[in-house]
Amino acid sequence: MSHLRRPHIRLRLAALLLVLTAPLVACSDDEEVAKSFRQDLAEIVTDADGVQRYLVRDDGDTLLVTNGAARNVLSPDTVYRVRALYTLNDQGAEVSTLTSVFSPNPVEMTSSVVLRDSLSLDAIWRGGRYVNLLVSYKSGGINHSAAFIDNGIVTSPSGTRLLRLTLYHSNNGDREYYTQQVYMSCPLYNYADQLTSGRDSIEFTVTTYDGTVKHRLPY
Repeated sequence: MSHLRRPHIRLRLAALLLVLTAPLVACSDDEEVAKSFRQDLAEIVTDADGVQRYLVRDDGDTLLVTNGAARNVLSPDTVYRVRALYTLNDQGAEVSTLTSVFSPNPVEMTSSVVLRDSLSLDAIWRGGRYVNLLVSYKSGGINHSAAFIDNGIVTSPSGTRLLRLTLYHSNNGDREYYTQQVYMSCPLYNYADQLTSGRDSIEFTVTTYDGTVKHRLPY
């Protein structure tokens, strides 16, 4: 199984909100009351035919996609990072909407060329195989550029390791007219052979409107 990868550093934040909407079927009032919708950051896994088969939540639960969302054929044998709106049933999950989430693998880059235009960091947390961020930025309609930068792993005298990551953000000269909000997920699975869960940690650096902040998270 291959992971979805994006080779370019310059990424269009506005284009990240591609919505893959399943056909919705009208239901009775009783059915509407009975349904309890969930919204999570998760992974969608496709099969050899590109059909969406499984929804993998950050808590590790793997749910079979049981409804028409699976008719949206994507790349075969691929894992997509998404924001999913769904309901649970006896067989798995009935998915209503999938929204693509910005999730390129971290890349190495010379510090002198890393841009750090300010934004708001509304939330940051560790979820499953990712560090998740919810950010807001001012925009006048120009596409912004973003990436996750790998600043290397530092080993302490005690032997614990610290993975240092930075959010690259360029507003590309955009004017600040209104606020956009977007989810981001930084993949951590490529560090599984270098870091140990429960022992090592992550330092994530983000430049905000209030200054540069560093968040320490468990690996």
